[in-house]
Amino acid sequence: MLRKETNFLMLILISMICFSCMDKPDLTKIELDEYVVQNSLKNKELRKQLQSHYEKLVLEEQDVVSPMLLFCSWEIDPVMYISQDNRRMYTHYFIKKQEKVNARSDISQEIVGMQQNGKWYFLEGAVTYTQRSAYKSDSKIPFTFEEMSYLANRNLFKRIVSHRNGEYKVSKDFFANRLKELDHSNPKGDSIFLARVNKYTPKRANVERIRKNRIRMQNEKPREMDKESLFQKIFGEPKVFDSKEWKKRRLEVVK
Repeated sequence: MLRKETNFLMLILISMICFSCMDKPDLTKIELDEYVVQNSLKNKELRKQLQSHYEKLVLEEQDVVSPMLLFCSWEIDPVMYISQDNRRMYTHYFIKKQEKVNARSDISQEIVGMQQNGKWYFLEGAVTYTQRSAYKSDSKIPFTFEEMSYLANRNLFKRIVSHRNGEYKVSKDFFANRLKELDHSNPKGDSIFLARVNKYTPKRANVERIRKNRIRMQNEKPREMDKESLFQKIFGEPKVFDSKEWKKRRLEVVK
C-alpha cells in the first residue's frame, strides 16, 4: 500500500516538474526584440505612415475599419515583415477590448501592404480573437500590446525569418505564399490588389449605433470568472504571461 502511494506521489511530482519547465516563453521572444531593434530605423517611416493611415480612417469614422477602433485602445505591431525589394509588407494592429466589461478576448488584425510608384496601399486580412484565459490567469485584464505582438508573431516568426551572421531576413517565398489568393507573383496580381483597394467607397460608419453598443458594453453586469480546479492548477496548460521567465524578460527589456 505504501509503495503504491509512493509511486502515485512520484508521478505527481514528475508531472509538476514537467509542466513547470513548460511554463515559460521560448527564445522567440528574445529574437523578436532583437528583430524589432535591428529593423526599427528601416521600418520607422512605414509604421508611421500606416499609423497615420488608420488614424485618418478613425478620425473620418469610416466604416472600413473595425468599429472598436473608434473607442478602444489600438496599436500597430512594431514587428513588420518587409520583402527584400521593399514592395511588400505584412504586419498587424491590435485592439484591447478594455471598455467591454465582460470581454475575455482581444483582437489581432492582419494588414497586408503593397508599394507602387512610391505609394503604399493597405488591405486587411484575417482577424483573430485571442482568449486571455489561455495565456494569463486573470482574464478580466486585457492583454498588453506587447503580449499580443508576441502571440501574433511567435509561430510565424519561426517559419519565415532566418538569422544568419547576426542579421534577420524574411523568407523570399513568404509574401507569394501568404498572398496566393491575389496571385502576387506577377503584375496582374498587383492590379488585383489595387482593384480591391480602390473598390472601397468611403462612407461614414453608423456612429450612433456604435455609441449605443459602447454604452451597453460599459453597463453590462460583470460575470463571475470561471474558477480553476485544483487539477487544472496542477496539470493544466501553463499560463505563459504569469511565468517568472516572462516577467524577468520584461524587466531586462525595460532596463
